[in-house]
Amino acid sequence: MTNRLFALCLSAVLALAAPGCADARAASEGEASKDEAPKQAVATVPDLSLPDLKTGEPVSLTQNGGRVVLLDFWATWCDPCQKSLPVYETWQNELGGEGFAVVAVSVDKADAPVAEHAARLAPSIQVLLDPEGVAPKAMKLPGLPVAYLVGRDGVVRSRHIGFHAADAAALKAEIEALLAEPAP
Repeated sequence: MTNRLFALCLSAVLALAAPGCADARAASEGEASKDEAPKQAVATVPDLSLPDLKTGEPVSLTQNGGRVVLLDFWATWCDPCQKSLPVYETWQNELGGEGFAVVAVSVDKADAPVAEHAARLAPSIQVLLDPEGVAPKAMKLPGLPVAYLVGRDGVVRSRHIGFHAADAAALKAEIEALLAEPAP
Protein backbone atom coordinates (compact mmCIF):
# COMPACT_ATOMS: atom_id res chain seq x y z
CA MET A 1 0.00 0.00 0.00
CA THR A 2 2.83 2.41 0.84
CA ASN A 3 4.59 1.66 -2.45
CA ARG A 4 1.36 2.28 -4.34
CA LEU A 5 0.86 5.65 -2.63
CA PHE A 6 4.49 6.58 -3.37
CA ALA A 7 4.04 5.63 -7.02
CA LEU A 8 0.90 7.78 -7.29
CA CYS A 9 2.66 10.75 -5.69
CA LEU A 10 5.69 10.31 -7.94
CA SER A 11 3.43 10.19 -11.02
CA ALA A 12 1.76 13.42 -9.97
CA VAL A 13 5.11 15.16 -9.46
CA LEU A 14 6.42 13.97 -12.84
CA ALA A 15 3.26 15.14 -14.57
CA LEU A 16 3.75 18.62 -13.14
CA ALA A 17 7.37 18.67 -14.30
CA ALA A 18 6.37 18.05 -17.92
CA PRO A 19 7.88 20.19 -20.71
CA GLY A 20 5.58 23.16 -20.25
CA CYS A 21 3.99 25.11 -17.46
CA ALA A 22 0.61 23.91 -16.37
CA ASP A 23 -2.20 26.19 -17.43
CA ALA A 24 -4.44 26.06 -14.41
CA ARG A 25 -7.49 27.34 -16.29
CA ALA A 26 -7.36 24.67 -19.02
CA ALA A 27 -6.29 21.87 -16.70
CA SER A 28 -8.93 22.58 -14.08
CA GLU A 29 -11.66 22.66 -16.71
CA GLY A 30 -10.46 19.37 -18.23
CA GLU A 31 -10.36 20.92 -21.67
CA ALA A 32 -7.25 19.23 -23.03
CA SER A 33 -6.17 15.65 -23.34
CA LYS A 34 -2.71 14.74 -22.12
CA ASP A 35 -2.35 12.15 -24.92
CA GLU A 36 -2.47 14.56 -27.85
CA ALA A 37 0.52 14.42 -30.17
CA PRO A 38 2.74 17.47 -29.68
CA LYS A 39 3.22 18.32 -33.35
CA GLN A 40 -0.14 17.34 -34.76
CA ALA A 41 -2.18 19.93 -36.64
CA VAL A 42 -5.29 19.67 -34.47
CA ALA A 43 -7.09 22.99 -34.66
CA THR A 44 -7.88 26.05 -36.63
CA VAL A 45 -7.14 29.45 -35.28
CA PRO A 46 -10.35 30.93 -33.85
CA ASP A 47 -11.71 34.11 -35.36
CA LEU A 48 -10.92 36.29 -32.35
CA SER A 49 -9.50 39.77 -31.96
CA LEU A 50 -7.23 40.64 -29.04
CA PRO A 51 -5.69 43.99 -28.09
CA ASP A 52 -2.12 44.70 -29.13
CA LEU A 53 0.16 45.40 -26.15
CA LYS A 54 1.71 48.52 -27.69
CA THR A 55 -1.26 50.12 -29.44
CA GLY A 56 -4.29 48.70 -27.65
CA GLU A 57 -5.89 48.20 -31.07
CA PRO A 58 -7.68 44.89 -31.71
CA VAL A 59 -5.79 42.40 -33.87
CA SER A 60 -7.44 39.39 -35.48
CA LEU A 61 -5.78 36.03 -34.87
CA THR A 62 -6.94 34.81 -38.29
CA GLN A 63 -5.56 37.57 -40.49
CA ASN A 64 -1.98 36.63 -41.26
CA GLY A 65 -1.52 38.78 -44.35
CA GLY A 66 -0.04 35.90 -46.34
CA ARG A 67 2.74 35.39 -43.79
CA VAL A 68 3.91 32.26 -42.03
CA VAL A 69 2.97 32.87 -38.40
CA LEU A 70 4.17 31.30 -35.20
CA LEU A 71 1.25 31.94 -32.84
CA ASP A 72 2.73 31.51 -29.37
CA PHE A 73 0.77 31.37 -26.12
CA TRP A 74 2.83 32.40 -23.09
CA ALA A 75 2.78 33.97 -19.63
CA THR A 76 5.26 35.89 -17.49
CA TRP A 77 5.20 33.19 -14.79
CA CYS A 78 6.02 30.36 -17.23
CA ASP A 79 9.71 29.35 -17.12
CA PRO A 80 9.81 27.63 -20.55
CA CYS A 81 8.17 30.75 -22.00
CA GLN A 82 11.11 32.81 -20.74
CA LYS A 83 13.38 30.54 -22.81
CA SER A 84 11.25 30.31 -25.95
CA LEU A 85 10.56 34.01 -26.51
CA PRO A 86 14.23 35.02 -27.05
CA VAL A 87 14.60 32.19 -29.59
CA TYR A 88 11.47 33.33 -31.39
CA GLU A 89 12.78 36.91 -31.26
CA THR A 90 15.91 35.77 -33.10
CA TRP A 91 13.82 34.07 -35.77
CA GLN A 92 11.56 37.12 -36.10
CA ASN A 93 14.61 39.29 -36.80
CA GLU A 94 16.22 36.73 -39.12
CA LEU A 95 13.17 35.61 -41.12
CA GLY A 96 10.75 38.53 -40.82
CA GLY A 97 11.78 39.93 -44.18
CA GLU A 98 10.87 36.62 -45.82
CA GLY A 99 7.26 36.76 -44.66
CA PHE A 100 7.55 35.26 -41.18
CA ALA A 101 5.97 36.72 -38.04
CA VAL A 102 5.74 35.72 -34.42
CA VAL A 103 2.56 36.71 -32.63
CA ALA A 104 2.82 36.09 -28.89
CA VAL A 105 -0.45 35.95 -26.93
CA SER A 106 0.02 36.67 -23.24
CA VAL A 107 -2.53 34.91 -21.04
CA ASP A 108 -1.41 36.82 -17.95
CA LYS A 109 -3.90 38.62 -15.75
CA ALA A 110 -4.38 42.32 -16.51
CA ASP A 111 -2.05 43.50 -13.72
CA ALA A 112 0.91 41.28 -14.71
CA PRO A 113 4.20 42.86 -15.91
CA VAL A 114 3.67 41.76 -19.53
CA ALA A 115 5.15 44.89 -21.11
CA GLU A 116 8.33 44.57 -19.02
CA HIS A 117 8.79 40.90 -19.96
CA ALA A 118 8.02 41.49 -23.63
CA ALA A 119 10.47 44.40 -23.85
CA ARG A 120 13.20 42.34 -22.22
CA LEU A 121 12.64 38.98 -23.95
CA ALA A 122 11.22 39.79 -27.38
CA PRO A 123 11.04 43.49 -28.24
CA SER A 124 10.33 43.00 -31.98
CA ILE A 125 7.55 40.44 -31.53
CA GLN A 126 3.93 41.54 -31.64
CA VAL A 127 2.32 40.78 -28.28
CA LEU A 128 -1.42 40.44 -27.86
CA LEU A 129 -3.19 40.45 -24.51
CA ASP A 130 -5.73 37.84 -23.43
CA PRO A 131 -6.15 38.21 -19.65
CA GLU A 132 -9.52 36.44 -19.74
CA GLY A 133 -8.04 33.39 -21.50
CA VAL A 134 -10.56 33.49 -24.35
CA ALA A 135 -8.17 32.18 -27.04
CA PRO A 136 -6.67 29.38 -24.89
CA LYS A 137 -10.19 28.17 -24.06
CA ALA A 138 -11.22 28.29 -27.72
CA MET A 139 -8.09 26.37 -28.76
CA LYS A 140 -8.21 24.00 -25.76
CA LEU A 141 -4.59 24.57 -24.81
CA PRO A 142 -3.08 21.76 -22.73
CA GLY A 143 -0.62 24.08 -20.94
CA LEU A 144 2.01 26.71 -21.65
CA PRO A 145 3.87 27.46 -23.76
CA VAL A 146 2.05 26.24 -26.84
CA ALA A 147 2.95 27.46 -30.32
CA TYR A 148 0.91 26.97 -33.48
CA LEU A 149 2.67 27.17 -36.82
CA VAL A 150 0.30 28.69 -39.37
CA GLY A 151 1.02 28.61 -43.11
CA ARG A 152 0.63 31.50 -45.52
CA ASP A 153 -2.79 30.07 -46.35
CA GLY A 154 -3.98 30.50 -42.75
CA VAL A 155 -4.03 26.75 -42.07
CA VAL A 156 -2.52 25.46 -38.83
CA ARG A 157 0.31 23.15 -39.88
CA SER A 158 1.59 22.02 -36.49
CA ARG A 159 1.31 22.52 -32.77
CA HIS A 160 4.27 22.53 -30.39
CA ILE A 161 3.61 21.95 -26.71
CA GLY A 162 6.26 23.14 -24.27
CA PHE A 163 9.67 24.35 -25.29
CA HIS A 164 12.96 22.50 -25.43
CA ALA A 165 16.04 24.19 -26.89
CA ALA A 166 16.98 20.83 -28.45
CA ASP A 167 13.77 20.92 -30.55
CA ALA A 168 14.23 24.50 -31.76
CA ALA A 169 16.18 23.54 -34.90
CA ALA A 170 13.38 21.22 -36.05
CA LEU A 171 10.77 23.95 -35.53
CA LYS A 172 12.91 26.45 -37.43
CA ALA A 173 13.24 23.94 -40.28
CA GLU A 174 9.42 23.66 -40.39
CA ILE A 175 9.18 27.45 -40.57
CA GLU A 176 11.74 27.64 -43.38
CA ALA A 177 9.92 24.90 -45.33
CA LEU A 178 6.67 26.87 -45.08
CA LEU A 179 8.44 30.05 -46.15
CA ALA A 180 9.67 28.20 -49.24
CA GLU A 181 6.11 27.34 -50.29
CA PRO A 182 4.54 29.68 -52.84
CA ALA A 183 2.15 32.31 -51.53
CA PRO A 184 -1.55 31.46 -52.13
